Amino acid sequence: MPIYSGQNKIKLAVGGQKVKKAYLGNQLVYSAGSVVTYRVDTETVYQEEVDEGASCLSPKTFTPSKSGWTFVGWRSDGAASGTVLTNKVMGDTPVTLYAVFRQIITVTYYNGNTTASSASGNRYYNNGAISNPSFTLNQVALSGWTVRGWSTNGTANSGITYNNGVAFTRDSNVTLFGMYQQTIILTLYNGSSSATNQSRTRYYCPGSGSTVNPAFTVTPATLSGWSFNGWAASSNATAAIVYSSISNTVFSTNATLYGRYSQTITLSYNGNGASGGSTAAQTGTRYWNTGNLANPSFALRTNGFTRTGYIWTKWAMGSAGGTQYPSGAKVTLETNTVFYALWVGTPHYFAPLSNAEWSITDQFGADNHFKVDTDNDRIIASAKGVAWTGTYGYTNVSATIPTGGCTKVRLTVMGLGGAQTYYVYGMVNDIIICETSPANLTSVGSANINGNSITVTLRIVNPDKNNASSGALTEIYFYN
Repeated sequence: MPIYSGQNKIKLAVGGQKVKKAYLGNQLVYSAGSVVTYRVDTETVYQEEVDEGASCLSPKTFTPSKSGWTFVGWRSDGAASGTVLTNKVMGDTPVTLYAVFRQIITVTYYNGNTTASSASGNRYYNNGAISNPSFTLNQVALSGWTVRGWSTNGTANSGITYNNGVAFTRDSNVTLFGMYQQTIILTLYNGSSSATNQSRTRYYCPGSGSTVNPAFTVTPATLSGWSFNGWAASSNATAAIVYSSISNTVFSTNATLYGRYSQTITLSYNGNGASGGSTAAQTGTRYWNTGNLANPSFALRTNGFTRTGYIWTKWAMGSAGGTQYPSGAKVTLETNTVFYALWVGTPHYFAPLSNAEWSITDQFGADNHFKVDTDNDRIIASAKGVAWTGTYGYTNVSATIPTGGCTKVRLTVMGLGGAQTYYVYGMVNDIIICETSPANLTSVGSANINGNSITVTLRIVNPDKNNASSGALTEIYFYN
């Protein structure tokens, strides 16, 4: 209990020393006023005597301070809180007060753009106890991108420090970057008409402008007999190559790529009994892309082989009995192919024979409008249909085979005028070749080799009624 003098509390002193408390008999009594213990920090403690009824919140012998912190006020406990005492007066008992200090923590953040925003909170210290401020940051949506969270590093693929929308505490200032990602898909037709996919992640940090694109590595499929050319942007067999290979290759957008392949097609020539010379082979490229093919075309070379006693006539595809082509003809091939030289025996006579050597033996179904004659070493049949009594007329013309005989004959027939159908007629023994075909030549037959003479039948069908219809036998080869 306090000491009173009358109605007033008094202080007790012995000599020059104040007495805080004493016993009167068995009763503990206090002198007016007491001591305030100020705990500024765990190792920093002050004490001051404060009169009863006086404020305890304004120490006289020191100013509370802590490096890096701002003094906020006093608490009667050690809690690290910004709620401090606004009034505390001395009573009958000693008082202990705890200093509260504050730091302002700032979070600077870039949220979907290059403009910085910030949020601040208070950090408190009380006699070793600390409370840190809490923050919650929500990333803005960016079209085509997925939010990742917040990072202290502006490199796009940096690790995430704080998750988006999740509260976190800080004990120091920090700068944070909102991070984003998207999936890049590489669709591949890799030696097949069916697609496969590879996917990787692309990263983006709008605050720093950093983008990290994914890299892909693709092993091309092996196709037997084909060589891999590279990757094209379409399935066209000859589509341009955009990537020769995909080895740690960076992509920033989705892509569809098609594996293109090729093989070499060789067109070679066989002399087929040639006695000399040669004809160089040709090569072309065949392409494959997702099942689509492009085969190479070739112009057949001029014959370079020689064969004694023969002349070259054509090239035959695949074998001597194959489809025949002249030099310069265009062929398209899908496999390696050999073309064989075709030969005929060297003709021992070139015709037409002189006019005197031909004879006209018969004219069938003809009238005075049908005639056969010779003109400039040509055998000519002609007709004009004004008074035509039948549908056709024909005649046999004969000549003696030159000395030495022959087993084969090659004829050249051509139309001279009119809308006639004109041809050699009388298919008997051997071959006939129409090497200069008029547009209206509809049928070619054989010449009749009879012993040492040859008979050729010339025929005109449905002649033009107003204009002379004429055709000519212009050339004859005799050979064995």
